[in-house]
Amino acid sequence: MKKLEPTARNHYQFHCDIIASTRHRQNDPEFQNRLNLLGGELTPLFIQYAQNFAGNNLIATAPRVTTDIEKSDLISLYKFDRKLIKELKREITTTATGRIISTCQNCTINSANTFDHILPKEIYSEFSVNPLNLFPTCSECNSHKNAQWQNEGVPQFLNLYLNNLPTVQYLFVDLTFNGNNITTNFRIQYHNAIDPQLWQIIQSHYSRLHLLRRFTGEIDRVIPKLVAQVKASQRYLDFAIIQQIVLEEINDEKLFFGDNYWEAILRLALINHPNFLAFANAN
Repeated sequence: MKKLEPTARNHYQFHCDIIASTRHRQNDPEFQNRLNLLGGELTPLFIQYAQNFAGNNLIATAPRVTTDIEKSDLISLYKFDRKLIKELKREITTTATGRIISTCQNCTINSANTFDHILPKEIYSEFSVNPLNLFPTCSECNSHKNAQWQNEGVPQFLNLYLNNLPTVQYLFVDLTFNGNNITTNFRIQYHNAIDPQLWQIIQSHYSRLHLLRRFTGEIDRVIPKLVAQVKASQRYLDFAIIQQIVLEEINDEKLFFGDNYWEAILRLALINHPNFLAFANAN
């Protein structure tokens, strides 16, 4: 997982631009007018959101009391296939060097093919298209998250615009070699360099998004590639040199995907395991 940089756009203006870009509805000609009339009430709420965002205190954001019609109008502004929404995703996922981060950083498994509403739009409909409330994610993470975003004042998920992720290792994988098979057990383990409140959020994030189980389900996209790399390299390199090459690759992966990137953690455990070379040569 890696933090992403939030947009520098004026977040309320973005909301207004979405309204302005909405097609006229013949069956509801007053739709845009209703939303525009909310401007005086929404402006201070967007200002408050920005202040809470800057202080990493979104938990203090109170939802607006709204009517069913207003809630439906505001929620309907969010559509992933809107031009402005797609432009926002492209902006957020493009690094300063022009590289596109296409992987969902909530799980680092799937492609980011939608947006997560950090404060759920079902509760905070006023922020349905607030760009500071939209984080690129995958549909699987989005479906696991649902509207239960906090518990007794503690966020249940990492905010990867705001949370500073630990640089120490907390994700581990235990390997068991059984003939031609490898059994993996991913687990997270507390390190005393991690802030206890942040650790509580990390635990909840991994649990509620079912990440450890999902990592295990993806190991076949890692193990065969590493086996093939080792077998091909042995034609002209000693295994100790191959190990060093793989370790350098892992360090590069961590720079781009984070210190606890699951593929890097798995490759690290494999290449350092005393049984891996024999396993690779037997397969």
